Amino acid sequence: MVRQFPINYGGCVAQAVAAANGTYWSPYFRDLNEGLVKQAHDLGIKVSTWGADTSEEIDQALNTGVDSLTTGYVDRARPDSIHND
Repeated sequence: MVRQFPINYGGCVAQAVAAANGTYWSPYFRDLNEGLVKQAHDLGIKVSTWGADTSEEIDQALNTGVDSLTTGYVDRARPDSIHND
């Protein structure tokens, strides 16, 4: 088994995920920004994040362009961002 480490890809986690044939990446929301999410999307990787609990944190996470967000406080999310599918 060949292990794919971000250090082997210029520190780019999304490239390491893609090299390992991964299709999903789930980092902590504070470790994300729009550029990292775009990198992942450009490689065909979906991004889900977690750990955002306040309304401001949830907005911050969603504004990066992630595909999904896991939170224990759905009532604090923007009404237009909640999907039940």
